[in-house]
Amino acid sequence: MEVKTQIFGLGLTPLPTSSPDMKQDVNNTVLVAYVHVHHGGAGTTAAGLRAGCPTTVVPFFGDQFFWGERILARGVGPQPIPISELNVHRLSNAIKFMLEPEVKLRAMELGKQIENEDGVVGAVNAFHRHLPTKLPIPPFPPASEELPHPFQWLLTVIEKWCCLPFTML
Repeated sequence: MEVKTQIFGLGLTPLPTSSPDMKQDVNNTVLVAYVHVHHGGAGTTAAGLRAGCPTTVVPFFGDQFFWGERILARGVGPQPIPISELNVHRLSNAIKFMLEPEVKLRAMELGKQIENEDGVVGAVNAFHRHLPTKLPIPPFPPASEELPHPFQWLLTVIEKWCCLPFTML
């Protein structure tokens, strides 16, 4: 079976167009039919996973390493290949891994799960799970002490209520 390879440019750097296999500015949601090799940005990762495509992340910055590790943990892609370690041998092994039927099956199952999720509801529920079970209102001082200014007391309440969930992370 002959496999046709096409190279796509998705970024700001134009690709040379001397070959009919070179394409410019293609929507990445149509590129993920078989395997998906990319930098690991959140949007590109989401597009590949939503399409049910096994994914290899080649991270070089920021959260890309995190997404590569998440792909590995879910079994829908191999160990991330940092850009400084990318070579033909590692990339070909990653592609072989992604072509395994059980990897494709896990990727398709994850894609269906993502497709059926309501991201807004999930985000709100996650936020509420991290809120304290009762409002952490500081007690008013005993009558023998000087009472704080009501506005100052209100700001203290707001500060504790808003910041407390983040101290639990």
